[in-house]
Amino acid sequence: MILKQLSVAALCALSVSFSHGFQSEAGFFAMNSASDGNSTTGLGVSAIYSLEEINNYNGPLGLAYFMSKASTVTLNHSEYNSDFDYTSSSISGDFVIDDKISIGVEYNKSKSDFSDSKSLRLSAGYFLSDLEHISIDYESDEGSDLYAFSLFSIYEVPNDKYIGLSLSLNVDNSDDYTNYRSYAGVSYYLQRNLSHTFSHQYYHYDNNFADVPNSHQMSYGVQYFYTSSVKLGGTVGYSISEGASNSERTFMSVSAAKRF
Repeated sequence: MILKQLSVAALCALSVSFSHGFQSEAGFFAMNSASDGNSTTGLGVSAIYSLEEINNYNGPLGLAYFMSKASTVTLNHSEYNSDFDYTSSSISGDFVIDDKISIGVEYNKSKSDFSDSKSLRLSAGYFLSDLEHISIDYESDEGSDLYAFSLFSIYEVPNDKYIGLSLSLNVDNSDDYTNYRSYAGVSYYLQRNLSHTFSHQYYHYDNNFADVPNSHQMSYGVQYFYTSSVKLGGTVGYSISEGASNSERTFMSVSAAKRF
């Protein structure tokens, strides 16, 4: 009930007029995925608060936090329903020091019909330039250690357009297995208020998912700012698992957010 009330409040906020600067953002998303006759639905809300107001920003609206090097605090809560129920809540802080060094911390708590889990994630990064950032993350998750290496770059092309490149490698290690995940995404910022993102993720599972050791996930997403402060988005995707028990999955999501 609380989650539904928050979603309604986020929708109502979309009609609020925009001021030239912003310091916070509230949003929600809804998703659905289907595989072999089974479906999963999800609903989530989020809130972002910037420690300083972001003013006079002239680049793509979708890159305002990154290109302004804003320090932020983020809250997320999501609920998923399929053959079993799953909820996840997190609080995170990302802080930029002297426009060069970034430090992040995230605490996550999740609960399902079968188990509860808690995790703590730490990250450290460095701006190689105003448009390029590298980071390394470490996460402890009750019996396993996760390491992540990430690169995010922005390239300015003629006619005030931008291309964003995102690369990452995750290594999930425990006494029983080692899993890998790689991500590659390209975003095209064709207009200040419009972007298209194409991505591919590759998963390799070691012992705990030996019957489906490899999987690929492809997605396409679009983000559109109806006004400078109202953001709408949508994503569609397809994944396939390769192994003794091959499976396919399709998914889609929609989102909206309002900046204040």
